[in-house]
Formats: sequence, C-alpha cells, structure tokens
Amino acid sequence: MKNKAAYFQHSGLMDNNEAIGVLRIIDANANRAAEALRTIEEYVRFVVNDAHLSQATKSLRHRLATIMQLVPLSDRSMARESQLDVGRNLTTTEETDRANVLAVVAAAFGRLKQALRCLEEYSKTMFSAAAELFEQLRYDVYQLEKMIINVSSTDERLVRANVYAIIDGQGDSDEFSRCINELCAAGVDVIQLRDKNLNDKVLLERAMLLRQIIDAAECTPLMIINDRP
Repeated sequence: MKNKAAYFQHSGLMDNNEAIGVLRIIDANANRAAEALRTIEEYVRFVVNDAHLSQATKSLRHRLATIMQLVPLSDRSMARESQLDVGRNLTTTEETDRANVLAVVAAAFGRLKQALRCLEEYSKTMFSAAAELFEQLRYDVYQLEKMIINVSSTDERLVRANVYAIIDGQGDSDEFSRCINELCAAGVDVIQLRDKNLNDKVLLERAMLLRQIIDAAECTPLMIINDRP
C-alpha cells in the first residue's frame, strides 16, 4: 500500500484509502458496463439480426470507452486489487441460471444500469466532468432497452401467431374501419396493411386509423406495414 500512497500523492489524487476505493469502484463498474454492453450487442447482432440496434449498442459501448478516458488508466491500474476483492467469489443462484437468451439480455441490462449509476455517483467525487456524461449515457441505455424489448416482443408474437390477416387500404375510411373492427373482434393475431397503389398521404391516414382501432380493441393484434422504404 505504500507504493500506492506514494503514487497517488505524486499524481495529485487524495492520498488515502478512500481515493483508492473510489478508483477501484470506477474501474470495476466500467468493466462491468462494457461487458454488459457487449453481451447486449451480441444478442441484437446474432439473434435479432438488427443492424440499427447493433449500431446503437456499439455506439454506446464506444461512448463508454471515450468517457473512461477522463479517468486515467494509470490511476485505475495502480488502484486495482482484484485478488483482494472481498466480493470476488460471492454469487447467487440467479447469476448461474438463465431460462433463455432474453433472460441473459435482461440480466445484462440490469448490470449495465447499476454499473452506470455507480460510475455516475462515484465519479462526482473525483471526475465531475465524467459524472455528467455517465448520467446521459444511462438515460440513453434506458431508451435502448425499451427499443430492444419492443423488437423482442414483436418477434415472439410473430412466432406465436396463428391467424395473420393481410389487408389493403382501398375503399373509404368507414369501410376500412369496419374491416379492421371485424378482424379485431375475430381475434386475429396479426394485421398487415399492404397496398402498393396508395399514395403516401392516404397510406399514412390508413395506418394511423389502423393503429387507433387496434389500440382501442379488447384483443390487440400486432400491426405491420410494408411497401414503403
């Protein structure tokens, strides 16, 4: 510990166990957050096959690395004591049991949000500029989680769908509404609006009406629209 004390005194940081502890917390949670983001990125890349979500997750991972440049790696390395970490071998049953890949992703998001909160709070004591960036990153992670949950839920509903209805947008709005209401009442699982002949304005109107009727229905089918880039 004498070497550590001398190092932190030389680097201008607080020469005490508290400063070393803060750096250990930041180091551990930065690694935890990066590992969680990589776990999530692999899911959206190889399971969901979604290029947009893959890029979004990768972007957050790189932002984390950029923020961590505000915390000198030399300081983190000097403070690191993984062999003496009293929590190193502490585990729970939940940590060793995952029902499916969605459970893996959910656990990764849980670790990620907790790690970012720790990074934000403890950075305030020594690296205030980083703390503000960690806060924004945490809010962006919430948004990413919402998008991935929506996509995963949609995929699951498609797999379980038994009745899949495809409709066009021809006729007037009353006729279109009547058709949608009948499909919802019949309990279809998916309604796909597909019409290559409608102009963009009318297709958008039909799509908004479809969304409105589905949201108000007792049994809400999945809504899909295509034939537009």
